[in-house]
Amino acid sequence: MVSNPIKVAIVGGGCASIAAAFELSRAEHHGKYQITVYQIGWRLGGKGASGRGPSDRIEEHGLHIWMGSYENAFRMVRECYAELNRDPRKHRIADWRDAFSPAPFLAVAQPESRDSWLSFMSYFAPGDGLPGDPLTDTNPFSVTSYLVRTAGLVRTLLLTIQSRRSGEKETRALSAGKNGGGVPSLRFRVA
Repeated sequence: MVSNPIKVAIVGGGCASIAAAFELSRAEHHGKYQITVYQIGWRLGGKGASGRGPSDRIEEHGLHIWMGSYENAFRMVRECYAELNRDPRKHRIADWRDAFSPAPFLAVAQPESRDSWLSFMSYFAPGDGLPGDPLTDTNPFSVTSYLVRTAGLVRTLLLTIQSRRSGEKETRALSAGKNGGGVPSLRFRVA
């Protein structure tokens, strides 16, 4: 333990602030930093915060989606859960996989006219491995690996658009495409 630690003030309780506090408080620093997080109110999380409102409903403060490409964020979350070492018999969310659910479907809708909505839906196949897996020669954190993944996602998007155009004349039921390209879009009419 350091006898005269460096005092660090972290302003805000969002994801970046808490990540900074976590990094500075690692055991390998041997107490080199005395960290204080300053946050207005009691709730941490910034734009990712949520809580229970007066009717016990979950109230969210921002978008709660973590794309699988957030490798560093997932790596840190995995480290946090490993350090917590929660007992799954006592904690409903004991492991990082309990806190996240894969969501490979993307859906966006917008009003087309006064009585109908235009929707776009697609299925984006998950990548190899899990978000935040340790880096290896077969899982490089490189520009090339991201370009390959981006090309696959663009292919999926284009196949979904092609599927949409071929089915524009009538509403079709969802069915996952075997080509890995996507699902047809749906048109909803509001009565």
